[in-house]
Amino acid sequence: MTSAPWDPDRPLDAALASSALRENFADLPVRSVALLGQGWDFDAYLVNDSMVFRFPRRRESESKLLFEIEFLEQFAPLSPVHVPVYSLEGAPGQTFPYTFACYSIVQGRSGMESTLPASSIAAEGQRMGSFLSLLHGQSIDRALALGVETLGEADTPEGVRAASIDDLEWLKGVMPAALFDRVSAYFEDVTNMPEDYTGPSRLVHRDLGAEHIILSEDHRRIAGVIDWSDVSIGDPAIDFAALWAWLGDAIVEAALETYDLPVDAGLAGRVRYIGTHMAVANLSYGFHAGRAEYMSAGLAWLGRIFEGRQAKE
Repeated sequence: MTSAPWDPDRPLDAALASSALRENFADLPVRSVALLGQGWDFDAYLVNDSMVFRFPRRRESESKLLFEIEFLEQFAPLSPVHVPVYSLEGAPGQTFPYTFACYSIVQGRSGMESTLPASSIAAEGQRMGSFLSLLHGQSIDRALALGVETLGEADTPEGVRAASIDDLEWLKGVMPAALFDRVSAYFEDVTNMPEDYTGPSRLVHRDLGAEHIILSEDHRRIAGVIDWSDVSIGDPAIDFAALWAWLGDAIVEAALETYDLPVDAGLAGRVRYIGTHMAVANLSYGFHAGRAEYMSAGLAWLGRIFEGRQAKE
């Protein structure tokens, strides 16, 4: 059986995670260990209901964690939106072969599970604009020195179009027929594809999806942004596109009100194009990985996107 790119290269469960903790932190009283989530690069375990330990799923994921630990230590004190800071770092050992680390849990629910009410989008969008200003304004030279990669062809409009067409080949029976036809036609029509970004490269989160935005318990405020393992250098539109896929024009417009870096004329077109791809990619990942929450979100976002386009036609 062919493995998927998100499959782990080692076993891990709560018992093995507990053993790795005991190997590394003899003074840490471990009262409970529970799987919190599984992503593309990491398994997260909640320890003592308060500590999130992130374990790389593959060898190449370890370097992402090491970058994340160092970067967030200096970025977090400046950020207008809470980001986690790692407090414990476990070394590779007999039980677990890679570095793993922990931060205090960000209390709340992910944007995949909930959403901001309309009354909060303007204020929270403005906070995100300030947050993205700080992130996108970080030193590229320092990021390169830390080993951050530059976005490649797959993240250009042409690469996004090709990936969406490939994903849609698997989704014909998954999506409502009318929606599938509209999404397919949109990506097949090359005239919908925006021009490439030619402005200055920025440091981007790259995976600012709803699952990595934590909302407060009352759902009225963004409590934090997590999962920084895909930070890259490239087009700033990719971060705005993730917000747009989640909540549409309103949150992007609010974010741009406080975004203090130059914005190129093609940003809006790339945001919508890449954001539409993100909705397709969410649905595709959910389908292939058996993750119902990603499928539900992708379908809901595509429904909203194409209902909006139809209303404007």
